Amino acid sequence: MGTIEYDEAVRPGKLHEELRAAIPELVEMEGSIPRALYQLSLQGDGSGITLTFPDSVDPALVQAVLDAHDASTPSAGEAAEDQRRQKLRAFLRQTDAEWASRTPTQQLNALREFALAVGRHLWREESS
Repeated sequence: MGTIEYDEAVRPGKLHEELRAAIPELVEMEGSIPRALYQLSLQGDGSGITLTFPDSVDPALVQAVLDAHDASTPSAGEAAEDQRRQKLRAFLRQTDAEWASRTPTQQLNALREFALAVGRHLWREESS
């Protein structure tokens, strides 16, 4: 196994997306479920990571992904998740009058979004 110590701050979710997009051999499929063939360990103080990956992967390619990583901006997935969280917070903060002012279709759509958000959260908790 190859190992790289990277002493810069990272956005783990974004880095996972970048690694998987740039180096497809870091992931194998088990049926329809992707399984990472690498391990990303955050250092205790959050100032860097240790990345362990299969010997078959070129360390220079891994280093290039790390060097290109920009921790100052969220990934598309993280941005979408932030937007879902904001919608959920707004849903939970609304007053009875605001809820009553919605049409039945709007209420149903809001409840569906809420149920999906809760389901995603529970799925992530269970799979981590």
